[in-house]
Amino acid sequence: NGEEALTLFEVRPDIGAVLTDIEMPGTVDGIELARRVTECRPFVGVVIVSGRRRLGSKELPDDSRFLAKPYAPADLLREVERVMQVGRSKRAGH
Repeated sequence: NGEEALTLFEVRPDIGAVLTDIEMPGTVDGIELARRVTECRPFVGVVIVSGRRRLGSKELPDDSRFLAKPYAPADLLREVERVMQVGRSKRAGH
């Protein structure tokens, strides 16, 4: 759930990307999780997925990506690589 993800995120500085569904059990949904992750560590990439909702770019935290279900594994890999590349650039100061 979102609360457990945030707890793990706080104690693991080595996380380079987060993949989350919009709908999760608990009080923190995937959009809120993504927002908090990008606020705390803007260099961590975030990919948000959903089979029920579609998000536009204005609904996403900065530099995060949305992927609709069902998706091909290659599409997921591509999106994770994109957000991680952006994160590496931010970390390097570019």
